[in-house]
Amino acid sequence: MLMWQSWTGTAESWDQSLSFADDSSVFQSYGWGEYKSRSNWIPLRYCCLDKMGNPVGMAQMLVKSMSFRTFFIWVPGGLVFRFPDSRESDITELVQNLIAAVRANYPVSLIRFNSQTPNHSLLSFGVNRVCLRPYCKINSGYTVRIKLDNSMAMLREKMTAKHRYYTKKAVGAAISWKLGSSDQLLRELYALHQEMVLNKQLPSITTAFEELQCMRDALGSKVLILVGYMDNKPVTGCLVLLFGSTAFYMVASTGTQGREVSAAYAMFERLMQELIERGITNFDFGGIDPVRREAAGVNHYKCGFGGQIVEQLGEWESAPSEWFRVAVNLAIGFRGSHL
Repeated sequence: MLMWQSWTGTAESWDQSLSFADDSSVFQSYGWGEYKSRSNWIPLRYCCLDKMGNPVGMAQMLVKSMSFRTFFIWVPGGLVFRFPDSRESDITELVQNLIAAVRANYPVSLIRFNSQTPNHSLLSFGVNRVCLRPYCKINSGYTVRIKLDNSMAMLREKMTAKHRYYTKKAVGAAISWKLGSSDQLLRELYALHQEMVLNKQLPSITTAFEELQCMRDALGSKVLILVGYMDNKPVTGCLVLLFGSTAFYMVASTGTQGREVSAAYAMFERLMQELIERGITNFDFGGIDPVRREAAGVNHYKCGFGGQIVEQLGEWESAPSEWFRVAVNLAIGFRGSHL
């Protein structure tokens, strides 16, 4: 029987154990839990070992207290189950037993998993035996992934003709670059992001500087910021999170001057060069959305670089009653993706 137990080890040992799984992500890293704990989430960490003591499942769960001793429990990037000694056929038992372990302490809770594992029918069938799809999703369930095991020239060959054109145009512009995670780079990226929010009238994606600073402080060396300059003025920038051999695209913005020269395309190329030099072999471009019209521009940009569109196993949830599940989903729908 696959039994879950609370994690009692160190941050380093958690991340090290997690890195052995093919479906591990920075959102299950110890640092991500610490980052979210600064905004009133309580991180719970569980592991499941086989008879030989090898991990077959890990889950970092973020608990948010609601009214009347009820709870919303969010599992970003998890649970993680693709370890060398695990079997996908055990997914039903893994999920069922994890829910039971958590409910022992949080009986009236909606538990929602958001697995980034590529979906397939047998996997979703196994999860669906003990969980349901939510009424109101938080994420789209799709992403674009790019393999970085080739040269930049090979990556260019996989781009669409338009993306190659814009990349060539942008690389030819006089853009200089800075890399790091300093306060200065963070402030410059934040200023670009605020400019984009105002120009495109997208208040739904606004964020606070303190939020970015908190993420940087909690995740430390896992944070990489890239900013591009023209005439010493920031014109484009991005922030990625590194975990194991994968980089996760988190925040990106291009100012008015940068858009005139398609600077975001040069930023992509400079970022890929840096990641390849660091030995990163996988790039997760983050969410694309096939439904929302306002996502069309982002979809076009992310899909044109030649990556693979991946449908993830995505969001599944369990609740003690249907009325409670409906109530929490209505609250999520009202709040949107701001958790």
